[in-house]
Formats: sequence, structure tokens, C-alpha cells
Amino acid sequence: MLVIKTKKIEDFTELEKDAAGILEGMWQQQLVDPNLIDWDGFNQQYIELWGDLEVARYYLEVRKMLADMSMPGMDSHQRVISFDLLATGIVTGIWSSEIVAVTRLSRYWRWFSLEMENSQEVLHQLLEEVVKKEEENAKRGNVAPEIPAREIKLKIDFWYAQGILTEVPNTRQVARTMYALGYRQRLKNWVKD
Repeated sequence: MLVIKTKKIEDFTELEKDAAGILEGMWQQQLVDPNLIDWDGFNQQYIELWGDLEVARYYLEVRKMLADMSMPGMDSHQRVISFDLLATGIVTGIWSSEIVAVTRLSRYWRWFSLEMENSQEVLHQLLEEVVKKEEENAKRGNVAPEIPAREIKLKIDFWYAQGILTEVPNTRQVARTMYALGYRQRLKNWVKD
């Protein structure tokens, strides 16, 4: 497990942002740049920890125990994603026990679910505005409303780049939202039902 010390973007001074090349509205993509991380000594720390067979055995024991453990607040998909992170956190001492680790990660997954719900609401509001505008234009032109799927994709990419959306929604999320707004995809266009 890598623990990389970070701070909130709001806590960066303008000088620090300039030195790291962080631009407003693009900081999320830029902060995951591996060139911004100091890797000195990483290989030695890795070998010291994982080169010890007792640590590796302990990791496997902890992971097996976690796989057999009940994890309230996590669905099966989240559990699978979490096993390695939980085991590594316990083995390295980041968490003092499996109960502490599972509690902390369950709290994260609850937060993540709320963020996803909020993100879905924001996506719905944004796409609703696009649909209303298109319907107004179609009404003026006396044609049926039709929105190119490519246009929706470009708008979503723009909203993400501007930080309006915290992540790019997957195709299923977009389709679910467009269906809720009364649109179905026909060939390469969204059309009103």
C-alpha cells in the first residue's frame, strides 16, 4: 500500500499551484500525475516490507479472514474491491484491527454512494436543461426533438473538465437519465418517446 501525503486543493498557495503546474478547473487530472510524486526510496521501502515472508503470510491470513467476515454497509462488489486494501492496511498498521478497518471503509462506501447519488442528480439537472433547450428549438422549427448522442458526450466531457461533474458517468447512467427525461436512443440520436 502506498500512503502519499496530500492536502486539500484549497490549502495550496498560488505559488505551490504554479510550481506544480496546477490549473484551475483541471486540478483533479493533474494531481494524479506520477511525476508529481517523490519516489525516492520507494523501492527500498517496498522490499523491506513485502520481502519479509512472515509479512506476506500474515497478509494472506488477514485477507482470508476478511473474506470470511461479514461487512455490513458493503455490497459484494465493494467487498471484493476492498479485500486487498483492508488486508494491506491492517498488515502495515494503518488500521489497528479488522473491525476498525471495515468500519472505516464502510463509512467510505456510504459516502461514495451518497456522492454517486448527488452526481446522478447533477447529471439529471444538466441533461434536463439540454433537453428543454432542444425541445424549444424543435418546437420553433416544427420538428421532433432529436439530440445527437455525440453532442451529449461532448457536453458531459465539458462538464467534467469544468469540475461540474466529479466523474464521467458511464453509458448506463446517461441512458437511465435520458430515459427518465423521456428519450430513447435511436441509431446515433436521442429521440423523444
